[in-house]
Amino acid sequence: MSLALLSPGQVLTNFVVCLLLSIYALSYGVQSVLDYVYPAELFPTSIRSTALGILGSVSRVGVFVVTLGFPMAFEGLGVSSVLLIGAAISMFGFVISWLFAPEPSHH
Repeated sequence: MSLALLSPGQVLTNFVVCLLLSIYALSYGVQSVLDYVYPAELFPTSIRSTALGILGSVSRVGVFVVTLGFPMAFEGLGVSSVLLIGAAISMFGFVISWLFAPEPSHH
């Protein structure tokens, strides 16, 4: 809510920004829980710690690459293009997960 104090004349705009940031924070919180709960149910106990370690390492490498590439992409492509590319990647990941991720209750 501190964003509302930045420009008192734009209360609606600030409310929308706060609402969208709250929705983002909620979705990020759900995603971060699923990073640990879902894989823990998929892998057998004998290899679970190794598999989760590999998944965590791959995740950190991805974060490193995106952190380095984001400023260059913003400068070269512009904000709208980068956000559209990010949305397309997210939708691609959703479709792949929906089609190929196994249901853990079936084993």
